[in-house]
Amino acid sequence: MIEAAILVLASILVTCSCLLTFCKDLYDKWYFVPLGLLISIFTNILWFTTAKYFNDPRRTYIMSLGWDIVVCLIYFILPVIFCKIKLNKSELTGIIVMIIGLLIMKIKF
Repeated sequence: MIEAAILVLASILVTCSCLLTFCKDLYDKWYFVPLGLLISIFTNILWFTTAKYFNDPRRTYIMSLGWDIVVCLIYFILPVIFCKIKLNKSELTGIIVMIIGLLIMKIKF
C-alpha cells in the first residue's frame, strides 16, 4: 500500500516537473529555475526516503522499476497530450524500444 502512495506522490511531482519543462510561457518567469529545482529536490528526497524506508535492495529495485515506468510514461505521454508535441514513427519506435529495454534490464535482476 505504501508503494502505491509513494508512486502517486512521485507521479504528481514528476507531472509538475514535466509540465514546467514543456510550458514555454514559464521559461521567462523569474521562478522557472527555482521552482524546477524545488520540485527536483522534493522528488529526490522522496526517492531516498523510500529507499531508506524499504531497507531491502530487492524491494528497492522492484520499486525503482515502478518509479522508472511512471517517470517515462509521464514524460512521454504528457507532452504529446498537453503540449501538442508531434512524434513520428521512428521516435515512437525509439520510445517503445527504450521502455522494453528498461523492463528487460530491471526484470533480469
